[in-house]
Amino acid sequence: MHVCRSRADGGPQGGGQRLGPAANILFAISPQATPEQKAEAKAKATAALKEIKGGADFAVIAKSQSQDPGSAQNGGDLGFFPKGQMTPAFEEAAF
Repeated sequence: MHVCRSRADGGPQGGGQRLGPAANILFAISPQATPEQKAEAKAKATAALKEIKGGADFAVIAKSQSQDPGSAQNGGDLGFFPKGQMTPAFEEAAF
């Protein structure tokens, strides 16, 4: 499960494709996760989103809660990426 942040402008053009700036807070679950494990991950994501909507700094929440080893230490920042690089669900949120 992801809590995502992106800019509505979609970022700059890159090689004829829109590039999306995004940040991510990942709550990882395995494909074999039990319903209880899925519910726990969803509850954590929902709580993080509530904190952010309440004014908490996205980067601070990402650093303390994200399970994404590639972006957590950067406050969830994923930088710019072309459409087609991320999963469809993630791209729908980012673009």
